[in-house]
Amino acid sequence: MPTDALELTTKHAIAHVLANNNNSSSNNNGNSDSSESDSDDIDEYADVEVPVFASDSTVEGHYTHYCKEILWPTFHYQIPDNPKSKAYEDHSWVHYHALNQAVADAVVANYEDGDTVWVHDYHLLLVPGMVRRKLPNATIGFFLHIAFPSSEVFRCLPTRKLLLQGMLGADVIGFQTVEYARHFRQSCQVVLGLRANPDGTIVVDHDGRTVSVVNMAIGIDAESIKTACQDSEVVRWRQLIRERWGPHQKLVVGRDKLDEFRGVKNKLLAYERFLKIHPEYKEKATMIQVCLTNIASQDLESEVSDIVTRINSSNSHVGAEPPVVFLHQDILFEQYLALLCEADVFVVTSLREGMNLTCHEYVICQAAPETSKGPLVLSEFTGSASVLSSTSSLSEPNGNKSGSAASNSSAADTCVLVNPWDTVEVAHAFFTALTMPDNERDRRWRNLYAEVVVNTGAHWVNLFLSRLADAAAPGRD
Repeated sequence: MPTDALELTTKHAIAHVLANNNNSSSNNNGNSDSSESDSDDIDEYADVEVPVFASDSTVEGHYTHYCKEILWPTFHYQIPDNPKSKAYEDHSWVHYHALNQAVADAVVANYEDGDTVWVHDYHLLLVPGMVRRKLPNATIGFFLHIAFPSSEVFRCLPTRKLLLQGMLGADVIGFQTVEYARHFRQSCQVVLGLRANPDGTIVVDHDGRTVSVVNMAIGIDAESIKTACQDSEVVRWRQLIRERWGPHQKLVVGRDKLDEFRGVKNKLLAYERFLKIHPEYKEKATMIQVCLTNIASQDLESEVSDIVTRINSSNSHVGAEPPVVFLHQDILFEQYLALLCEADVFVVTSLREGMNLTCHEYVICQAAPETSKGPLVLSEFTGSASVLSSTSSLSEPNGNKSGSAASNSSAADTCVLVNPWDTVEVAHAFFTALTMPDNERDRRWRNLYAEVVVNTGAHWVNLFLSRLADAAAPGRD
């Protein structure tokens, strides 16, 4: 938020409120014993909140430009020689560095012996290294929530060495998937000449300090979603949806940001192809595509709008319902959950995405009463594909399994995996999902559900902090 206009007294008041705001209010409110146990463990790390005030120009240069126009596209494989890439416009680097330094300074100022520092995501890639320089014996962890590209893409960034050195200030660096962790290790070898050990660690400097590189996919708070599905407003919206489309209409649901990496255009083109091959589904099925009101490319927004118009204009008669309902707007959380409960198929066609937790929420919502236990059509280029398909059985470099409850299941027993670039394949996936026998739908859903309820957000937190404690223990004062 803009802070230049705030009076000093206001900033002090904000800091005072946050300093007295204990984070225990973020407890998991689920009813299962395992969730409560996880939350109790997390409370051990709960502490006060400390604000970091940066100038408006620093925040703008850091987030709007460097994060969103340079790091985000590059990490999602929009390589710097793409005409739309701004990876070589480095005037915002100073703002990115300044905000990272401000956060690092706040960490150092509030650090006490025995504290654990855990830094998150691509907005703060430099912070681990900045903190390490001031606190050489601190226990520091870093987790990247988005994808990490191959070394051939990452090495194109002019600031590649500084970014890697910043991340390597941590004792443990976590990624969503085996693939992203491997890409990071390769980048360290190619760009910095560092040696990666067979156990997944990287030798950092002449003192022999090592960094553990791990993959552990984040999860959701499954119990709270299950509880929320029972809310009276969710039940009311479910009833309204059923009344609007009737009990026999098949609902194909998607919910994405409208950007170049979420594959909304690819999804609509595939659905158009599907309707051409199976025109009977123009009246038997309805796609409801929700796009959040983020800042979208005007070209992309126009292309998507044209595809929707083209599909809906292909109706056989004037009284027919439109095959696609496109909502470029934010909807209420209760409406969102109701849609997930009433969906017969949920579709994610991201071209590249770290982890799509919406599909995890869909699986949990399908546990509510009177749902179809609908199939999940999922892009193989999402981190979730490594969790919710046969690839979840992959091992970490040190030989440890990912801990997946469904690791013995094949993709044929879980989601319907697709290559979003293959319009024909995705069109076929629509037909497969809509015509899937009830017993197969139920079997696939049960396997997905078993995965999602075990690998929760609380489980992820405790797993990472446990690995961090193990990695940081030797040689620490």
